[in-house]
Amino acid sequence: MVASLRHVVDIAAGNNCFFAIFSTTSGSPSGTLVAWGQAGSDGALSVPAGSSYVSVSARNRHGAALAANGVVSCWGDNTYGQCVVPAGTYSAVACGDTFTAGLLTDGTLRVWGSISSVPASVPAPFSNMKYSEVSCGKAHVVARVLSDYSETVLGGFFQVKAGDVIAFGSNNSGQCLVPGFEFTPNNHGINCPAVAGGDFTAYSLPTSGFERSEEHTSELQSRFGISYAVFCLKK
Repeated sequence: MVASLRHVVDIAAGNNCFFAIFSTTSGSPSGTLVAWGQAGSDGALSVPAGSSYVSVSARNRHGAALAANGVVSCWGDNTYGQCVVPAGTYSAVACGDTFTAGLLTDGTLRVWGSISSVPASVPAPFSNMKYSEVSCGKAHVVARVLSDYSETVLGGFFQVKAGDVIAFGSNNSGQCLVPGFEFTPNNHGINCPAVAGGDFTAYSLPTSGFERSEEHTSELQSRFGISYAVFCLKK
């Protein structure tokens, strides 16, 4: 049990497990990870030692934390390799159900583990781009493009602008169909300052109000109690 959660710099929730990073005014060493919730043989509550962590992410029964020096540490369930971090210096990390995604300091997107029972990877042309932010849903990734990019692809031309949103992975409920996104020279997809991923739904926040990129939100929420989504904050 955690006696006090005052003065934390970041928090994250997994499946019956929760994590926080203490700040300098918490009474604990700044940057220290703390965990609470349901313990288990998967080690979900066995957070790494150290006092230099700046952000934490969690989903299902594993977690990931980014240290100030760019090192990512993962712990918990490693059934699919979601805790085996590729070498590199990172600027961001996010957890999916059975995979983890991270951004290298140069904006390169890395994923590891398994997405929908398939080894996790970044598909082309997304693998050739740079990103400023990443988030994960149950089995999909949503990211914000760092800089303009274009290339010729099979059947046409692909182009995105800095700030555009892309998504890939499981699309069983249309959660990767970013509104307006198309493989043409005139992509009119969502351009925003922040992104976040959830289970089966995807939302954007244009000037005229919410738009969503899936058709079964009510059905899924009523059947499974789902309230997760992909959110985008319009500039």
